[in-house]
Amino acid sequence: MSYYRLRIEELSNGDNRYYIEKAVLVITKGWIQRQHIEWKDYAGPFSLETTAMTALANIKAEDAKREGQLVVKTTYKDV
Repeated sequence: MSYYRLRIEELSNGDNRYYIEKAVLVITKGWIQRQHIEWKDYAGPFSLETTAMTALANIKAEDAKREGQLVVKTTYKDV
């Protein structure tokens, strides 16, 4: 399951820009394994919040469709 958030930037002229960010789990290995989440830009900029939210809904629908087609379990039958 992917996590998303909306980053809002306020410009000095009063306008807003909206960016969709996706959470990415980063694992660093060495003597000690560490994990942390980084937020990466996924889509944007959008000038209206409604367009950003509809784009986010479309992205989530695509991810749900992709996750629905993943292989969960494989079994074999001897013949």
